[in-house]
Amino acid sequence: MHILIAILLVITGSTNNSWRDADAGSLGVSQLIPAEGLAPARRIISSGLNGLPFAPEGLSDCAEMDFYRVQAGLPSRFSSIGWRESNCRNEESVHTFCCFGYWQLHKDHFYVGSIFDNECDVRSRFDIDSDTPIDKQRQACSAYRLFQRDGYSPWQ
Repeated sequence: MHILIAILLVITGSTNNSWRDADAGSLGVSQLIPAEGLAPARRIISSGLNGLPFAPEGLSDCAEMDFYRVQAGLPSRFSSIGWRESNCRNEESVHTFCCFGYWQLHKDHFYVGSIFDNECDVRSRFDIDSDTPIDKQRQACSAYRLFQRDGYSPWQ
């Protein structure tokens, strides 16, 4: 609450104490955080696919991949599969002629109306093979759906 008021003060540039006191009082806030010394605001997207959170910043590649693996419900064996297939990286440059991302999902699995489109919001490989958090979530969701349907056979 204090941060919201401080942001409003920075945005409006108001130094009128009666305005600040009135807003603070109406919000039930007894003290305000001074706007001086605050870092500039930046947009934070805190949730992605199905409202799930993104991995915290600062994780190693494998820790981040494991975060999305666990979130999607993939078994622990997928930690080693992800290491083997992509060195725990989900980037455009991590692919073979057919397969992309953490778990090297085959491009032919992605099309409008597929299980991945309907449940993971994926229509093409471009939705699962970048280093953005949402693509990492979609990669994990798609791997989970494929695993549900075909077991470990796609990764044999």
